[in-house]
Amino acid sequence: MYRYRQLALSLLLALSSMPPAAPAAEPPPAAGVAVTQSESVRNWIRSAQKGDREAQYNLGLIYEQGLGLEKDLAKALFWYKKAAQQKHATAAYNYASMLHHGKGVAPDLRQAVYWYARAANLGNVVAQASLGYLYSVQSSPLADPKKAHYWLERAAKLGYPEAQFNLALLYSTGRGVRLNYVSAYAWFSVSAANDYANAAKSRDIVASRMDKKQLQQAQALAKHLMTLYFKKFSPGK
Repeated sequence: MYRYRQLALSLLLALSSMPPAAPAAEPPPAAGVAVTQSESVRNWIRSAQKGDREAQYNLGLIYEQGLGLEKDLAKALFWYKKAAQQKHATAAYNYASMLHHGKGVAPDLRQAVYWYARAANLGNVVAQASLGYLYSVQSSPLADPKKAHYWLERAAKLGYPEAQFNLALLYSTGRGVRLNYVSAYAWFSVSAANDYANAAKSRDIVASRMDKKQLQQAQALAKHLMTLYFKKFSPGK
């Protein structure tokens, strides 16, 4: 056990310049959402006012990005929240992200976590990764390694590369889980296959901490995980 603690400390120092990866923002709206005609905008507004959650979400995008209307972050927040309250997962994520980063409003981390959790429980993988990231940051007042592991694993198994990387970091440092270089190597490998920039370098650092038998086990596990969870991530609602 003492030997593994020493190795954990060495690895933690080696990876100290690699903080957990913050999940990427949602992509621009799909073709057809960008509104340029005033009549189309009026149609979105009418539908949103009648309670259509998809229209409310799209109106939030329109106001956030200035698509056919003047950019108005307060109105974007308003419509995202309306749609989120009707269990629109991506609207809940976008609303949480704006609260988190103080976009159009004073930053509110606790409310952001609440709405990230709403979106995550509705299946939004970026929200799941965001929750895992926030819970994994040791300096955060909301730090909770066990919750970090839970949400990062969920997002990692849905193919989100930053979550795969951050999950591997937990295993490589023993934060919230038992120190496990085999699992760390395997998840770094999957993240690297998904083109996450620092994953291959981190995998090699972990490999240098294992003996031959452990490395063989890690490579076998990586191959197994690749058959289950390797996928080029494509965000959805």
